[in-house]
Amino acid sequence: MASVKDLKLRIRAVKNTQQITKAMKMVAAARIKRAEVKVRASRPYTQKMGEMVANLVGSTDEPNPFFVERPVKRIGVLLVTADKGLCGSYNSNIIRLAQSFFEQKKSVEIEILTVGNKGRSFFTKRNRKSTKHFSPAFYPLFADALAISELMTEKFLNGEWDEVDVVYSSFVSAISQKPIQKRLLPFSIESKEKKTDFLYEPDPESVLKELLPKYLNVLIFNVLLEARAAELGAKLVAMGNATDNAKKLIDNLNLQFYRARQESITKEILEVASGAEALKG
Repeated sequence: MASVKDLKLRIRAVKNTQQITKAMKMVAAARIKRAEVKVRASRPYTQKMGEMVANLVGSTDEPNPFFVERPVKRIGVLLVTADKGLCGSYNSNIIRLAQSFFEQKKSVEIEILTVGNKGRSFFTKRNRKSTKHFSPAFYPLFADALAISELMTEKFLNGEWDEVDVVYSSFVSAISQKPIQKRLLPFSIESKEKKTDFLYEPDPESVLKELLPKYLNVLIFNVLLEARAAELGAKLVAMGNATDNAKKLIDNLNLQFYRARQESITKEILEVASGAEALKG
C-alpha cells in the first residue's frame, strides 16, 4: 500500500486535474449553445436551396458541368477534424471512416484537403500529405467555406478531379455526433422531372449556372458548422466523463488514505504499548 504522503500527493494531483476538466466542460457548454444555433439556422436554408436546384434542373434540358458523371480516376476529399484532442473518440471516428473510404477507393488516386490538425497530422505520418490545409475561424465564416468551395470547383471543372467527397462528423445533439462520408460533386438530383411551374429570368439555364457554385458554398459552410458543433458536443461529453471519473478516483484514494493513516496510527499505538510493557518488565 502507498504511504500516507504519496496518497496525499496523488489526491492533490487528481483534484487539480478535476478542476481543469470541469473548467473545460463549462467552456464547451457555453460555446456549444452558439454553435448549435448556427447549425440549426443553416439547415433550412441549405435544404430549400437544394430544392430550388432540383426544380431548376427539372426545368432545363441543357446539361450542366456540375452534374456531369465521368470515369473516376482522381478523387478530391475534404477531411474535417479538430485541431486538438480532449474530445473523446471524435477525431478517431472520423479518421477511421476516412481510412475505410480510402481503402474502398484504393484503385484511384486520392488528393486530400484538410480542416483541422488532427487529420492532417495522422495522414501525413502515413504518406498521405494534404494538398491544401484550411484553418477556418472558431465559429466558421462563410468566407472560410468560399475558399474551400472555389478550389473544389476549379479542380472539378478543370478535370483534375472526377469526384469530390467530404468526411466529417455531423451534429445530432449535444451528446451525439455521427461521422459521415458523402459525395459533393458531381451533384446528383434524384428526379430531373419538372416539379413546379416557376418563371425564371432570364432563363432557367442562366439561373442554374449562377446558383450551383453558391449551392456548393452553402453545402461546405454547413459542413464546417456541423463539424464545429459536433466537436464541442464531443468535448462536452468527454470532459464531463473525465470530471466524473476524477471524482470517483478521489473517493477511492481518500478511502485508501484513511486506511493507510489508520494503519499508521495503529502501528504507532502498538509500538508505544510494546515499549511500555518492555519497561515494566
